Amino acid sequence: MNFKRLRVPIILGILIIAALAIIVTDALGLGDGNADPAAFVSLREISIPGGGGLDVHVSDGGFFMATHENISFTDMDGIEIFRQTVNMSHPILIGRGNFAALTEAGGQSLQVFGEGGHLYTIRAEAPISAISLNPQGMSALLKNDGASYTIHVYSAAGLQSRIGGEISNPNMIPVALDISASGQYLAISYLDINEAQMSGVVKFIALDARLERIESVFAMTAKSPNQLIGHVRFFGDNRLLAVSNQRIFLIDPHNRAEVLWEIPLNNRLSAIAHGGGWFAVALGEEILDAENPGRAANTVVAVNLNGQEIFTNQADSPVTHLTISDRAMIIGRNNHFTALESGGAILWQHSGLTNINRMEFFGNDNRALAISPTGVATLSRE
Repeated sequence: MNFKRLRVPIILGILIIAALAIIVTDALGLGDGNADPAAFVSLREISIPGGGGLDVHVSDGGFFMATHENISFTDMDGIEIFRQTVNMSHPILIGRGNFAALTEAGGQSLQVFGEGGHLYTIRAEAPISAISLNPQGMSALLKNDGASYTIHVYSAAGLQSRIGGEISNPNMIPVALDISASGQYLAISYLDINEAQMSGVVKFIALDARLERIESVFAMTAKSPNQLIGHVRFFGDNRLLAVSNQRIFLIDPHNRAEVLWEIPLNNRLSAIAHGGGWFAVALGEEILDAENPGRAANTVVAVNLNGQEIFTNQADSPVTHLTISDRAMIIGRNNHFTALESGGAILWQHSGLTNINRMEFFGNDNRALAISPTGVATLSRE
């Protein structure tokens, strides 16, 4: 496989949300317009009167849904387990496993929820610039007071387990962070602009006291010149996937941050998604380089954690969203969606009459949650 170089756009979507109302008719149009009309039926829908937006995280037991007025959790049977009032102009919801974290653009608080309700709230003294959540409910945040960044890590009970230190060097700008599922490591990517040269750096902070006695903070053995590492994600074995504007690489923190493999790229990146032991990227336009040609635009490539290409899929239009489970993937092209099994064979296709932002597997490969700017619908194959 030879992707060559790519540039990674980093886009934070900020959604303005309206109040929720449960309806029994298919007013959203999410269940209509199937490529195969018999492929899906709509089991239930939730809509937002007057339009608006919302953010959703699908867990093992149902889905979290955030608006500017509340956050709720609905189980697989459509029963709302909890709803909590919030007051946020620009809410940001992230999820990992059976947990979700809610903050606000430019805000100074972070709320973490489980499927049963609120778990803990963190209040910061300065605006929060980035957050992370692991599958055990641990959270991390970066505070930015305008002069420096401070790293804080919290246990699944909301107790501060470590202050990772202050970053006061104006030439070292943190970009992305993630906590390993084991809770052993925090990874942070930086943009280092010292000596008028941009370099990407990944550092690991050991959160386990046994690891601290060995070496608590260490970096990649070398910087990555002329790169911005805009995305980092731990897999279950503590290995870290990192994506820059030139390559994808996997790092092993147990062996002094050894780079296990890397894939050069020469396309812009339009989407990325992760599964239990694999990931996929959607490639946009090729970056012109006569010596290092890229792939055709709109190519989706699935890769395992050995860096080996599993399969590719050539979409007929730009890919706007990817989602992955442990065993399958959904490719979204505006409101047209194709589900593929892990070997690349097509499972199903679906097209909605309204603008569906994304579709997520919901319990199994034959059920899906369709998410639009004005509501969600639970769909099931007949």
